[in-house]
Amino acid sequence: VVGWVAGSLGTRSLRGLAREAAGMRPAVDSERHVAVDRGVAAVDELAQALNSAMDRIAVEVATTDSALRASRSFTADASHELSTPLTAMGADLEVLHGHPDLDAAQRAEIVEELLHDHRRLLDLLAMLRDLARGDQQTDRAFEPVDLAELVDEAVDSLARRHPRVRLAAALPDVPVVRGWRAGLRVLGDNLLTNAVVHGGDDVAVDVRVGAHGDGVRLVVADDGPGFPAADRERLRGRSERGTSSRPGTGLGLAPVDQQGGLHGGSIALGDADGGGAEVTVVLPAV
Repeated sequence: VVGWVAGSLGTRSLRGLAREAAGMRPAVDSERHVAVDRGVAAVDELAQALNSAMDRIAVEVATTDSALRASRSFTADASHELSTPLTAMGADLEVLHGHPDLDAAQRAEIVEELLHDHRRLLDLLAMLRDLARGDQQTDRAFEPVDLAELVDEAVDSLARRHPRVRLAAALPDVPVVRGWRAGLRVLGDNLLTNAVVHGGDDVAVDVRVGAHGDGVRLVVADDGPGFPAADRERLRGRSERGTSSRPGTGLGLAPVDQQGGLHGGSIALGDADGGGAEVTVVLPAV
């Protein structure tokens, strides 16, 4: 009896820890921890180890949740965006199949449309992939990034792809930002591409990077048709586009908005001095 009583008293804190741990649910109680001041050194160490394990499990649960949300979002976006070019390609192929006697000019025109839709599909898939990757990123992918250097690379790439665009870039040395380099490049590329898509191949694009308070500001302005005031918030969502008839990905400024949020920054749509569109992105510096 004495031994039983002594053993019960000696293991009381351990049994209390076991009961508390048994009621914990990692997927729900991510912020809950067991007490670590039970008066027995070995039990307190065990409680601390259990809390550390719970923290790691909570991180993995959050990461898995994020991946699942990204997968669902990717599926929805892909279904919505790919249906239009695929339908157009199907119609063109039916015409070619059902009318083998088409003259050379008509056949060449349809083939050109097929090639155009094929390129659009590839652009859509690349953008959807970038959006899905962005949805899954965490701080673990972040590193110091020279935003001026990265934007300079994006400007050079645009100049090669669209030689008629009139580009002006002011890219002085600015504070380094901490971010996901691939995502920030997507942000820069998307801003420049949107200016060309809606402004035309000979649009004038002004790109400026500079320090802004405790952060870094990127401004991309053009002399195109600009943003209708009523559409500015809508254009930041996925699967949204403006009224321009020029071909685009159909994803609006979603990649820009996504990367701005991922990096703790802000996005503002406005009017450029020349009457075109202006997008301002402010990111916190390291």
